Amino acid sequence: MTVNGEKPTLESGDYEFDSVEELFSYLGEDGNDKIDISRRQPAIDLTSSGYKSATIRCLGSDDVSLALFQRVVNALRHCERRTPLRAQPWSVGVTTALTFVGIYNAQHHLGSWIAAPYVGLAVISAGLTVWLFKVQGRRDTLFFGVSRSAQKSFWQRKRDDILVAVISAFLGGILGVIGTLLTQALSK
Repeated sequence: MTVNGEKPTLESGDYEFDSVEELFSYLGEDGNDKIDISRRQPAIDLTSSGYKSATIRCLGSDDVSLALFQRVVNALRHCERRTPLRAQPWSVGVTTALTFVGIYNAQHHLGSWIAAPYVGLAVISAGLTVWLFKVQGRRDTLFFGVSRSAQKSFWQRKRDDILVAVISAFLGGILGVIGTLLTQALSK
């Protein structure tokens, strides 16, 4: 990765790397959200703080700088993911509307068992609305040291976590039923 025989400056976090291979091994499969790749001649800078976006600046107006800028933009454009659900402008409106629909219908069916699903709808959608507005950001811009095809899929990465959750839920359900039956048998 050289331009006119010179290597760019590669940084991620507090580390500066001598080669692209060193950067890729540092980024690995988990990725990193902070990266700074800069080049002085031709002048281009790629910076990401990890939240929402990466910034690509072309610091020179000559043809070589603009051509390199266009190459970087095209390479990153192919790696873009779709916008997360929580960043969609309509998602807050939908969850807020569902909250009010649940509250409105729960009020009209107050005292009846029909109110329970509406209360559940209001609580869940209110929770989603709060989650959408949460202050703490999330890493949206990540750079990986492996290609997408070499990355592990969601199921490969989370298989153990999902298995533990399913087994825990199953055991909790069985223990809950046994506890309920035991309580009913002892109360007779």
